[in-house]
Amino acid sequence: MVQNVKQISENRFRETFGRYYEEFNVGDIYEHRPG
Repeated sequence: MVQNVKQISENRFRETFGRYYEEFNVGDIYEHRPG
């Protein structure tokens, strides 16, 4: 899956496409950007 992830700060990310369950890390925060 092609990823478009922008790191906002330490452990905080913004993305426009989904991720697989196995790609998440404990403690990371992902901002969902609907559109």
